[in-house]
Amino acid sequence: MIDTEVDNAWVVTRVASPIFVGRRDQLELVREALDRAVSGRPTFVVIAGDAGVGKTRFVDEVARRADAGGWRTLVGGCVQMGDDTLPYAPIVEALRRLATVVGTTDLEKLIGPGSSELSRLVPDLVRSSSAVSAEAEIATVSSQGRLIEALLAVLRHLAVDRPLLFIVEDIHWADPSTLALLGYLGRNLGGAMVLVATYRSDELHRRHPLLPFVAELERRGSVERIELLPFDRPEIAELVRAIRVDTPQGLIDQLSERSDGNAFYIEELLATNTATGTLPATLREVLLARVATLTEPTQDLLRVASAAGSHIAISLLGTVSGLDEPEVHARLREAVERHILTLDATTDELAFRHALMREAIYEGLLPWERTRLHAAFAVALDAVPTIEADAARVAELAYHWHAAHDLPRALVAAVRAGAAFDRVSAPDEAHRQYERSLDLWDRVPDAAHIVGLERIELLERAAAAALNADPGRAASLIRSAIPLADAAADPVRVGELWERLATYLWASGDGRAGVDACRTAAALVAGNARSASRARILATQGRLLMSIARFDEGRVVLEEAVAAAAGAGADAVEGYALNSLGVVLGYLGDFESGRQKLAASREIALRLGDAAEVGRADSNIIDLLI
Repeated sequence: MIDTEVDNAWVVTRVASPIFVGRRDQLELVREALDRAVSGRPTFVVIAGDAGVGKTRFVDEVARRADAGGWRTLVGGCVQMGDDTLPYAPIVEALRRLATVVGTTDLEKLIGPGSSELSRLVPDLVRSSSAVSAEAEIATVSSQGRLIEALLAVLRHLAVDRPLLFIVEDIHWADPSTLALLGYLGRNLGGAMVLVATYRSDELHRRHPLLPFVAELERRGSVERIELLPFDRPEIAELVRAIRVDTPQGLIDQLSERSDGNAFYIEELLATNTATGTLPATLREVLLARVATLTEPTQDLLRVASAAGSHIAISLLGTVSGLDEPEVHARLREAVERHILTLDATTDELAFRHALMREAIYEGLLPWERTRLHAAFAVALDAVPTIEADAARVAELAYHWHAAHDLPRALVAAVRAGAAFDRVSAPDEAHRQYERSLDLWDRVPDAAHIVGLERIELLERAAAAALNADPGRAASLIRSAIPLADAAADPVRVGELWERLATYLWASGDGRAGVDACRTAAALVAGNARSASRARILATQGRLLMSIARFDEGRVVLEEAVAAAAGAGADAVEGYALNSLGVVLGYLGDFESGRQKLAASREIALRLGDAAEVGRADSNIIDLLI
């Protein structure tokens, strides 16, 4: 989470990027279509993409480039008025825009003989027009045909002296007459013309009239379809920093996670300072407006699904909702067809198409509804017989118990999830679960008894998991564990903890502090001369001395480590110490002895099947020879 005071500094008032971001391949496809049109091969280009993905910004850029290249550009859009649509709205808008640019008198000359027919759509298009009303005239099939022919004639006339680009936006809202017009134009374009139409792909449910329209165009091969996908992370960073140059990477990462790369969502979240926390009201209303078009039973099921998390098992959704399988499937079908949910056929799992859609629905739940749903999902998950074999499921269980405010069960599940991720070698995920466990520990009475392990063990697990990603945090966690062990009763264990602290300090870049920690560790195990623990502590100390170029001291310690390991029968520790000793001897000028120690280390590693130590020996031998 970003600090609130820091957050407030990142509120921006400009939400539109001053530069065009990404879409290079798609722009190239449109450029090729424009080039083909100039050579006498007109093209119909259909541009699809989810709401907010950036279709309007894309066609604006296309129009800007076409204008710069000498093209004449007409732009119009389909309009939805409640449940109704305006017939021929893109034509009306485009012609009125053209009239404002060139004036009515010049427009009559520009569009040619079709102006009289088109004046029935736009009465102020020419100075005198027929007294017949547009509504009465357009109502007949024959007049519709004349209107379409007139418009085609106008477009061809406009393209005589300059190539013509006609952009029609939002054809998912097009009325049947407009679709008929676009279909006719697409089949009969001539000369230097390109027709571009955009639509929202997430609006097309199974019975949407645009689906057969686009399918027919594609069948005829008379259209080129371009899909605008959400931005990837580099594009998101470019977009955000175009709006606010010094935006920190952490905020960009949060925006990326919440927005799913949707340009409108990114800009809304950035402008209202909600990379974290509650959604802005404007964005929430836009998202929920789509949900409101679904039937009430489907909306009810989506409220349940919103509490499930990022991925939803259909079987769990049925259990928690209390619905039988046919009813669940019927409601889900509507949500999938309306592009609210997506279905992964390989896993039989659902997901919200946009993460922010889930957030918007989830925020509408009452607090007690959330608690009840999370508890229900947790109970359903815990009843799955194979849950322990699926680390992600165990982590999901921990999330639900935590969200249900059942802290004892949340603690147990988080520890289980950490262990499950450890088993599958996923240290970053394990670390997150162990950190959650530590956060809960002091808030759960008798935590050690409930979980079945002591706090010191949890700290050790958390430190080991944190090492790769954050060695500084690993050192801090192990430092917290040391006082929980009894040095008088078990000096060897405390010495081992100090040795781990030394390794973590060295990994975090503080080799000198690591050497000091190793000295403390060695003092604690000094009375166990032949123990493997003492040998390992000395081997670590010697390697750390080597890393800070204290070779003479390192040689003494490493020779002692080799002897202690041999005496304890700790072959792996002996090989590790020999590896470091070979390097130290080389730096001290005794190359032959160094080579022999490295060769001996390599033999031990090969015998034990320790690929990492074989690789370290090989690398050190090469360095020694160079």
